[in-house]
Parts: sequence; C-alpha cells; structure tokens
Amino acid sequence: MLRNAKYLRRVPRLKLLNYSVSSNDKISIVIRRPMMNDQLQNLYEVIQSRKDSEDERSYTAYLFREGLDKILKKLIEESGEVLLAAKSLEAAEAIDATKAFGSAESLKAEKLFDDEPEDLPALRDDFKGEVCDLIYHLLVLLAERDIPLDEIEALLKERAQKTGNLK
Repeated sequence: MLRNAKYLRRVPRLKLLNYSVSSNDKISIVIRRPMMNDQLQNLYEVIQSRKDSEDERSYTAYLFREGLDKILKKLIEESGEVLLAAKSLEAAEAIDATKAFGSAESLKAEKLFDDEPEDLPALRDDFKGEVCDLIYHLLVLLAERDIPLDEIEALLKERAQKTGNLK
C-alpha cells in the first residue's frame, strides 16, 4: 500500500508535513514550502564553498581573500545603506500619507529629497535589496569566523523562549 511513499523521500528540498494513503491506494500529501532558514542555509553553504576558492570572478572568494577587515568594512557600508533606505522609505510614506490632505507637512517632507521622491514600491524594493545585501555580508562574516548557521538558529530559538526581558 505504501509502495509509492518511498519515492516521496527522494524528492530534494521538499519537506513533508504529512502524508496518508487511502484504501484505493491514492496518496495524499501535505508539503511545506522551503522556509527562510532553508534559503539562508543554502546561501551559507554556497558562501562556505567559496571560502577557499581561488576563483577570480567570485565576489565571495574575493572577500575571504581580503580578510576580516574587508568583510567588516562591507558590513558597515551595508548597514548604512539599510539605514538610509529605511529613512527614505519612511519619508516617502510620510509624504504619501500627507499628500491626500495637501498639508504643509507634505511640503516639508518633500524637501528631504533632492528630486521628486521615488514611488513607494521602488523604495520598498530598494530597502529589501539592501537588507538582503546586509544579510549576505553577515553570513560571510559568520563563515569567516567558522560559526555555523545552526548555532545562530539555536541561539535565536533560545532567546525566543525568554519573556519579560525588556532592557
């Protein structure tokens, strides 16, 4: 009856939550999509594979060749870009919210931009892209320091159990 179930285990990157077999030998499957952790783990593994690479075309290999100081400089740069993108998005959202009322606040907020503020979807995309760049460089730092991603995940899980730890 479960003769087809063994093939389900061979499908790469699919996580089975549950499966059942009906009396007429039909398999019912519940599959979860890969989660963010899967994407981070995959990226981390690619980064690890480039750690000892001599590939001149690989940016990741270049960062490892340049060493810790270069990686840290990139983290500082990317952190600043995330901050700027977040503030640009905040200002554009404020302009967008006040435009409906034609208020003086809208005019003040518009002066924060050299030109016309970009549309919100473009600013949101810029912000998300900068966050991705920061995450990538954090993963490079973890790999450079030989800290496996599962240790970070375990620490995050441990911290998630804590409540009432307002500082």
